[in-house]
Amino acid sequence: MRMYTKTNPHPWQQGIAIIEKYGGKLLTLEHSTDGTKNRNITFNLHGTTYQFDPNRIYTHNDAVLSNSIKVARGKGAVTAEVSNIVKNLSTQIWDELKSSTQIIALHNNKNLPASYKTKWIFWKHIEPESYSIKSYIKSHDQSSDSNKSCSDIYINPEINNSEFFIVTKKIDFDLLVKKRYTVVLQNAHPVDDGSMSVYAASAGIRYINSEAKMGRGGHPAWHARAAVGRWRVISGWPKC
Repeated sequence: MRMYTKTNPHPWQQGIAIIEKYGGKLLTLEHSTDGTKNRNITFNLHGTTYQFDPNRIYTHNDAVLSNSIKVARGKGAVTAEVSNIVKNLSTQIWDELKSSTQIIALHNNKNLPASYKTKWIFWKHIEPESYSIKSYIKSHDQSSDSNKSCSDIYINPEINNSEFFIVTKKIDFDLLVKKRYTVVLQNAHPVDDGSMSVYAASAGIRYINSEAKMGRGGHPAWHARAAVGRWRVISGWPKC
């Protein structure tokens, strides 16, 4: 984990450009060991490789945290020792953010279509479509955790379904709808899934998440830069 202020250079210039203009703190996670870009974090312990989504580790519920950790390789189990390693990381990150009045998160997603997977001779299954704005829509009368946490939603059909905002304040939702950004408003009693949006809301911190598809260069920062420029007018952010 690295923390940057507006005086620190870094190759991820999108985030730096935002704090250079508006101030604040930039926190990034760099966890690839082989040069590939992956959302999930993996680590090895006692001969087993574990994997978790870094945006599913913010919770006071130990069962939610434990369920967010998967065995990627090996025969080990998700023990208290494993959970504590992940919990220590989430605590470290949150300690850097908990004094903030607002958090803007930039997330990338792969947004893969549903596919038919075959592994070995007898093991076959349908891999569902990955995370997108459609995750927040009730499908076939079935509600996902994302849908249960959604109070309102606006979809601009001209924008890719992997590029959208998640906000916790109605004033932010209304502003983004006015500008025709695809956006989800989290409700007052969201499902505790370990996401930072839920954790931040429970701590009374304003939270804005910008999602964008990997490979569509600049989109997360473009969304966030446009948003910050408008949010500072509403929330009284200092002009630079």
